[in-house]
Amino acid sequence: MRPLQIILIVLIVFTSCKQRTESQKSIMRVDVKEQKNVVPLRPVIVTESSDNISKHDSFPIWLKEIYPDTLKWKYQNLKQEITNFRKVNDSIVLINLRRADFTCAWEYLVVLTNRKPTDSVEVGQICDQDLAYYQYEHKVHKEIDPLKFEVITIAGTVPDSMLNGKWIKGNKDFYDLAMSDTFVETIEIWQTGKIQRSTGHNNGHSK
Repeated sequence: MRPLQIILIVLIVFTSCKQRTESQKSIMRVDVKEQKNVVPLRPVIVTESSDNISKHDSFPIWLKEIYPDTLKWKYQNLKQEITNFRKVNDSIVLINLRRADFTCAWEYLVVLTNRKPTDSVEVGQICDQDLAYYQYEHKVHKEIDPLKFEVITIAGTVPDSMLNGKWIKGNKDFYDLAMSDTFVETIEIWQTGKIQRSTGHNNGHSK
């Protein structure tokens, strides 16, 4: 092979390698630039709709077994729900339990000792009201501290002079005529698991 041909072949090979290297550098620069704009992948937590998750899921399984969502009572089924749970000590827990039918809802404080119900007290009650009826009562409670509560019962009654039997005369309704009394009772949960109820007192009579 002539020297001139050899030189020509070497030049062609060198030029080809240089172009390939430049091309690779260009690709690398593009890749780096694109990667700067990429957000790192993070784990995705998939949760079901709240409609498909029981509120009981935040409470121990053994409580769900004692207090299912439905309670058979007399001729009907009551809806049942645990609304709060707290540990008193290693063997005693306190729960708030709500039950309801089509017209009323009741709330209870329930003490469980070694996973068995041992004491309870009603601390809430509210029902649909017929404004033509002579009497209505509802009950609420408030927490003073984690193991002490006040239960407030408000009872209203329409005077006999405005009644025809147990129904209000004329076009007046319950709230036009009723006189109400408020009773307050203190509830304490002892470390032994017993519920102590104080003697209720009357906060007065009002229109």
